[in-house]
Amino acid sequence: MKALLPETLYNRQKFAFMAPPAHTDPVKQQAMLGLAKQYLSAGAIATAGLLNAPAVAALFNRHQHPSTPVAEQVQIDAMINHLLSVQILHEQFIAADVPKIAQERARTLGWQVTTVTA
Repeated sequence: MKALLPETLYNRQKFAFMAPPAHTDPVKQQAMLGLAKQYLSAGAIATAGLLNAPAVAALFNRHQHPSTPVAEQVQIDAMINHLLSVQILHEQFIAADVPKIAQERARTLGWQVTTVTA
């Protein structure tokens, strides 16, 4: 990329993309809570074995408490997004049998491996 971008763009400070805060919009909040129900439940956390279920529950309690300042809710939104990412990535790439899924998908598409001998 260095050869393709102007030096000022290549060398400038980079910023990570973060999803908009969920607490500011009821629709976004319901979507986040739906994902949390699926991926951050005590059962899902126990299955993955990566997170601490009581700590996640405490974080959600703090996020939804009326006395939590807006600035803190924004920070907690970001942490919840990271927790969801960890759980989703674990399910998709660690817990899943990716080679088996790829083989099944290839078979569905009619792809075959042919051995060529010289």
